[in-house]
Amino acid sequence: MLPICCGLLDGPHPLVAGRLAGGFRAIGRAALAEEIVGTMRSVGHGVTEVSPFGKPFPGLLAGGRPESP
Repeated sequence: MLPICCGLLDGPHPLVAGRLAGGFRAIGRAALAEEIVGTMRSVGHGVTEVSPFGKPFPGLLAGGRPESP
């Protein structure tokens, strides 16, 4: 289990988990988002992913660098 999940479960913080998962998915870290959502749901918390970004995030290249215009 990821350390971030431990902190979310201590609360519990399903709304925070949903925003974190949505943010991670928006920046291309879908596996991390799935782990957060899966962990929260496995203990019975309802989690809805919501992107905390106002508009779609631009694509990132390998290494986390933004694509040049």
